[in-house]
Formats: sequence, C-alpha cells, structure tokens
Amino acid sequence: GTPEHIERVELAGAIGLRELTALVVRLRSIARDPTAVAVVVTFDAVSGGWATLEELRNELVRIRAAGKKLFAYMVSGTGRDYYIATAAQKIYIDPAGGVRLVGMAGTTMYFRGAFEQFGVQPQFEKIAEYKSAPEQFTESRPTAAAARLRGELLDALRDGWVEAVAGARRMSRDQLLALIDGGPFTAGDLAGDGRLVDAVGAPDKISELVFREIGEVLPVGVPAAERPDRWQRPAVAVIYVDGDITDGKSRAVPMLGQTLAGGETLIEALIAARNDPRIGAIVLRIDSPGGSALASELISREVFSTRGVKPIVCSMSDLAASGGYFVAAGCDAIFAEPMTITGSIGIFYGKFDIGGLAHKLGVTTDTFKRGKRADLESMFRPYTDDERAVPKDKLRYMYGRFVSAVAEGRGITKDEVDAVGRGHVWSGTQAMPIKLVDKFGGLGDALDEAKRRMGLGSQAKIQLVELPAVPSTLLGAIGKLIGAEAEAALSLTDLPVIRDLLRGVPASVLLAPGVPHTRLPFDIVWE
Repeated sequence: GTPEHIERVELAGAIGLRELTALVVRLRSIARDPTAVAVVVTFDAVSGGWATLEELRNELVRIRAAGKKLFAYMVSGTGRDYYIATAAQKIYIDPAGGVRLVGMAGTTMYFRGAFEQFGVQPQFEKIAEYKSAPEQFTESRPTAAAARLRGELLDALRDGWVEAVAGARRMSRDQLLALIDGGPFTAGDLAGDGRLVDAVGAPDKISELVFREIGEVLPVGVPAAERPDRWQRPAVAVIYVDGDITDGKSRAVPMLGQTLAGGETLIEALIAARNDPRIGAIVLRIDSPGGSALASELISREVFSTRGVKPIVCSMSDLAASGGYFVAAGCDAIFAEPMTITGSIGIFYGKFDIGGLAHKLGVTTDTFKRGKRADLESMFRPYTDDERAVPKDKLRYMYGRFVSAVAEGRGITKDEVDAVGRGHVWSGTQAMPIKLVDKFGGLGDALDEAKRRMGLGSQAKIQLVELPAVPSTLLGAIGKLIGAEAEAALSLTDLPVIRDLLRGVPASVLLAPGVPHTRLPFDIVWE
C-alpha cells in the first residue's frame, strides 16, 4: 500500500476553466485519500476571477473537513492568494516577501473623448437602463444607473471576501477592514503579529513547523496511480463555454490572451454529447460575459433540446452573464459561487460611424446602392432618424426572445424576468433569491448533481469527457511549422498599457460590430 504522506499543491499563474477542472478533480481525490495526512499549498502569482478562487478555497475547506491538516505557504501574496490561504489552519510567509492586502478596485475605460478627437461617432441602442456596455463608447463616465450597479456589485464581492477571511482568522469585520486600509504588508510587518499569518520563516523553518503540527516527519509525495475498477466507467461530458460568444468556430486570440466561444463549435459539442450513448449527463461549464445574441440563442436552443433527453446541469465559474446566462437558462439546475457574476439579461446594438475620421484623413467614399437601406450598416455615414428606429425594433424583438427563454428555463413569468433583467448584473449571492441560480457550489458539486440525476451516488467514479477540443491559434500553427514557440518573443501586448487598451473594446464587438449583442455591460480583467 501507499505510505502515509503529505501532499503538496502548487497554485501558480492563470487558472483557466480546464486547469481548474484538473485542480478540482485532484483536490477531491486528496480529500478521499486516507494516506494523505496533510496538504501544503504554495502560491506563485495566482491569477483568476473571484469565483475561481472561491471554488478552490471551498475544495480546500472540504479537505480540512475530511480530517486532514492544511497549511498555506507563500512568498509574496496578493489579496487573491491570501483569500485561498485562509482555508488553511496555518498560514506561513517567507521573510523576503509580504502580503499585498489593499482591497478591491475596478476600472472601466471610456472612449468618447478619443472618438470625438478622431471624428468617430458611436451610435448604439440598448435594452435597458443597466445595459451599459455601449457607454464605453458613448459616454465619458458611467451613467447614474451604471455607477449604482457597479458599486453594488463591488460591495457584494468585497463582503463575500471579508466574511470568509474574517471568520477564518477569527477577527471582526471592522478589524479586518482596518487592516486592509493599512496595507500592503511586508513580512517584517507581519512577524510576531498573528492576525494575518501564523509564522514568518524560510522553507526549512516552515518544514519544521509543519512536522511539529503533524506530530511526525512524513514524505511529500502523491499516491500511486489508481487501477481502474472496471473496463468502462459511466461518462459525464463537461462542455466549456469559455470567453466571448461569437458566431462560427471557437478561436483563440493570443494577442489578448483570450478565447472566443464559437456558437458553431459549441452546438456541435452539445449534439455530440446528447447523441453519445456512453455519456449519461452533461455539465455546461460557463465562464463568459456573453457576446453575439444570435450565437447565444442558437446554443441555448440546443441546451433546451437536450433537457429531458439527458440531465444537463450548469456550473457557472467567474462570469455567466448576458449571452452566458442565455446559454445557462435551459439547464435542469444552475450552480454558481456566491462571487460569480451573472444576470445582465439585456441587449445592445449599433455601429461606429467613421466618416468624420475618413474626412480628416482626406479619404472620400462614393456608394452605389439599390434599396433604400442597402448601406444601413455602412461605417462611413450615420443612421438617419428614420433608420434609428430599425435597431430599436430589432432589440425589442430579441430582448423578448431572451426573456422568454429565461422564463421557460427558470419556471418564472416574463414580468419577473424583466424585473431582474434590463441589463442588471448580479453576484451569485444576489442571484439566488431572485431565482437566477438554484444552488451554491462549484464544478465538483455540479458533477455530484449530474451523477445523482444519472442514478449514481456522489462517491461513484466517473469518466470525464471534456468538450470541445482546445481551440487552436493561427500563430501557434505557424510557430509549429517553423519550429518556434509563439510566446517566446516579447511583444507590445506584453506591456500593460497596450494590453488594457486592446481589452477596452470587447472581442465580440470588434469581430461583429453591426449585430445585436447580449454581453456583460463592462469588462472585468483579473490581475
């Protein structure tokens, strides 16, 4: 048999949807492993949304509940690292490091001033007052409704963080908020002060502290590979909706470090999973701010077509908003973390008129057309007053379809959907009482629900089938041909200011500015 041992789990870098799946599976395996006496979690610049971090933290709490000792060790941590670390009984920090505990902040870029200088006129319509995505282009600051929404959302995220950390470190809310206002902290600031960390020391000293807590010296290792207990286990498909929802195939955008969830690719994945006799249930894993209204509705249609044929459960990660929520609405059950950002049931539409910019550059155009509105979406002229009624009519129709799908999927009235819709964004905590989500939990909990609906126990072993395939990139393909790594060279996009400017305009809007969009009213970048 495998000897008793200590497991070491390293959390480093960006944790995407697929990486998080692997981590959840491993952490649940550790919780079940009787030979894993303790776990040491180390941190190295963890990057992820708050729901991702909350899910990891909850899995570590599960390990503690299984009777195992849990220790956290970091060199230089952020509020994100520290949030996860507070799941541990003891938190240790290297004397060369510290904790950058300063609170939460969010910044939105507004381009109206730049557009005015360049001669670009953004023309957008929206439903409704909280659908503030076009405000990035049409305003120089948030409207009153948008400012109120963002303040409420930031309060909800902050309160979730504070409640968890204060409870874990046995201090009051006011005590913790006072500490945050006094941050950041060096290891020297924290030495001898047991409020935030339990000890400061180099790795060798921390090893001694860990062994002392356990009561014996044990090797650090992993259990032996598990032998399959049967030829074929029941399968559950995990289908990832990752990134801006667009028409066509899924793609990656290496310049921005983003992926695009293509409607065509996701529809194929849903049909394949629904028709595969080996797959007993589907978990739709969503981390998306939405995007193309058409693609979102077509994906949603396949979700509704799957309902009743096989169990289909939604697991929301950091974001499942607007088009992302459209996709989720038809699932049998929706799981979210309290810090998940969801809702934003609304829609917007418009275009950029660059005629003024063309004039400044000395560029002229001449359009031949047959049909009064043949050049309706031309970027070289504005809408006429008569034409502005066209997008409004489109939006009312498509918003009605969005509301109807949510009403059907959630078993509530259209008026109830409209009351919590109109572009309003909610945290998972806020979304529960208004019936937008069913249960709090992460991917592991959604998989347990899928197994239950398949007639299996929560401890039953299953095979995960991850769909669709990871989207390839053009740069990656070229790099392989010439034997070079696409990420090897430093590019302009590695500079934070350039990266933030490129991220300022949502990828789905850049790809298709002239179509209706169901998308989160602002961009969230987890740094």
